[in-house]
Amino acid sequence: MTLVKRKLLANADEPKRLYDLLLGTPEADDVTIVYSIPEALTTRSVPADESKDSPFGGFAVTTQQNGREITVHSKSNTKIPRVTPDEYGAFRQFARELDESQDREIVLKAAQ
Repeated sequence: MTLVKRKLLANADEPKRLYDLLLGTPEADDVTIVYSIPEALTTRSVPADESKDSPFGGFAVTTQQNGREITVHSKSNTKIPRVTPDEYGAFRQFARELDESQDREIVLKAAQ
C-alpha cells in the first residue's frame, strides 16, 4: 500500500539547469487515508514518521495503527514559485526526499 504521490521530482529530472525552474503557484496537500486490514492479514511493518522543512517547502508523514486500522496522514507544501539554477541541486534533493516519503509501504503478511 502506498500513498498518492506528489511526484515533485518529475519537475526536476535534469541534473543541472541553465534557467529558472518555474513551479507555479505554491500549493499544499493534506491527505488522510485509513486502511482496514482484513482478518486474514497482519502488519509486518509500518513506516516510521518522517518530516522535513526547507526553503522550498515541507512535508510530514505519520502512520498510526489502531487495531485493524492503519491511518496514514500526509501533509506537504511548496513555498516558492521558481527555483534558480543555483538553488536547483538543493531543490532536487528536497524533491527526492518528498517523493520518497510518500513512496513508503505498509507491508502485510498472512495471519497465523
